[in-house]
Amino acid sequence: MEHKFNYTDGTGTHEAKADLGMYKSDKGFVAELNTRYPVQAGMPTASEQLFAQCGFYRKDDPANGLKSARIRSILDGMDGVAIQGASTAPGSNGISRLVVPAALLTGIQNDLYEDKSGVLGQFKQLVGLTQAINGNRYERPVFNYNAARNSRAKPVAQLAEPTAIGLLTVAEQSGTVPIYSHGLQVSDQAVDHFGFAEIQKCMSIMVAEDMAERADDWLLSMVNGDADHGMVSLASAGMVETAASLDSSIVAAGNLTQKAFMLWIAKHSKRAPITHIVTDIAGAMAIQGRANRPNVMGDNPMSNRIDTVETIMNEMWPTELPIFLVTDPSWPANLVLGINQPNAIVMFESSTASYSSVEQFVTRRATSFRADFGAVALRFYDRAFHGLSLTV
Repeated sequence: MEHKFNYTDGTGTHEAKADLGMYKSDKGFVAELNTRYPVQAGMPTASEQLFAQCGFYRKDDPANGLKSARIRSILDGMDGVAIQGASTAPGSNGISRLVVPAALLTGIQNDLYEDKSGVLGQFKQLVGLTQAINGNRYERPVFNYNAARNSRAKPVAQLAEPTAIGLLTVAEQSGTVPIYSHGLQVSDQAVDHFGFAEIQKCMSIMVAEDMAERADDWLLSMVNGDADHGMVSLASAGMVETAASLDSSIVAAGNLTQKAFMLWIAKHSKRAPITHIVTDIAGAMAIQGRANRPNVMGDNPMSNRIDTVETIMNEMWPTELPIFLVTDPSWPANLVLGINQPNAIVMFESSTASYSSVEQFVTRRATSFRADFGAVALRFYDRAFHGLSLTV
């Protein structure tokens, strides 16, 4: 069934069409709609205008008279929904039931990006590259830097091509993002009282909690390897060294010295310098309690003495080094992982409404809402991972 609505693109108001088949687009409903009906930069997109016309607000704004559509109004079509463009376009009846799955998914994804609190928000601060995909298939980028290990950039003669020291390809086998369905059932008594904002917020909470539980799993797969995603373990890739190899005074497992810690950070300061650390509480305590760590001692800095204050002009360590704590008991004992955040982790996110579930919702006035959501985080640039083992 085809539905019509009006949108503004800067040159005037135009009539647009939306139908169920747009959910089958490789771009997804929202991207497909915005591609068909572009607007000038800075203006609300066609999808944003449509969501607003249907009353699909993520938050109510009583001061401006914006109130999210009630669920009963959505199920009954456009009755009782205060809209503008959609109500004036012929063939708009029932468009709210067509649009609500896309509006729910968009709201959920926006909530995930905006929420910086909690485990998921903190994990996403470790992610250097995020790619949103439609469906559950992705092409994993492979950065081949073997040539760069044994060569450097060379002078270029006139009209000569530069020496290729890096190759960017995709994996031979594309990967699959596990997709999980999140459903929410609303009782007949509740449909008259709750609106789109409450439904969308409830589903955002469910998705965020589910993904947060998987954050440690993703980090473990980056350390231990994952054959399904084409990753070998960091140890087998030669990306883990021992603290004892940096300081021979370390003779007991779990111990760390100032010398080993600073040598480890400085060693990787030129290529993919360490910006964040990932470890468990035991590893964090070893860092915090490392031997010979400089302490501020009580002294009178104005006291006259024969002395000079040395300073480092080329500091090879960050002033602050954030630590992400892993609580999963499966985290390898005595492992401290340093990463170069801008280049280390790539995350694929899939938020999609399957065609069959959307069709069922539109053709039957169900009170069950469903959103399919999935994500996976992988290593992007292996040399942005630096493992430090506290074993001896």
